[in-house]
Amino acid sequence: MPVYLYRTTDGTIHACHCHIGTAPKRLRVGDEWAKRDIPAEHSGHITTNSNYPMKCEGSGVYPSQIAEARNILKVQGTSADFTSDGRPIYTSAVHRKKCLKAFGLHDRNGGYGDP
Repeated sequence: MPVYLYRTTDGTIHACHCHIGTAPKRLRVGDEWAKRDIPAEHSGHITTNSNYPMKCEGSGVYPSQIAEARNILKVQGTSADFTSDGRPIYTSAVHRKKCLKAFGLHDRNGGYGDP
C-alpha cells in the first residue's frame, strides 16, 4: 500500500497509508487540516517514524531465552525490551543496528544505513 505524505502549517509531515487512488487531498491532524505534499512523496527516500518502535520477528528469541538475550546486549553495551513472545522492540534504526550487531545478525534486504 503506498504512503501518502501530508504537511501541516508548521511544516510537520504526516504519513497516511491508502489504497491507490483513494488518498484524500487533505488529512485531519488534531485541530487542523494537512495538505497533501506530492513533491515530498516523489523526493526519493521517505523518512517517517512509522517503522518504530519495531517489534522484530527475525531477531526474536524463545521466551525462555529473553534473559540470556538481554545479557548478550548488556555485554555488548546496549539494551532492548522484549515482548512476551520474545520479539525485541527497537526504538530507532540506530538502536536496531546496534542490537543486530550484538546478536551477530545482518539484514541482507536492507538498504544504505540499515544493519
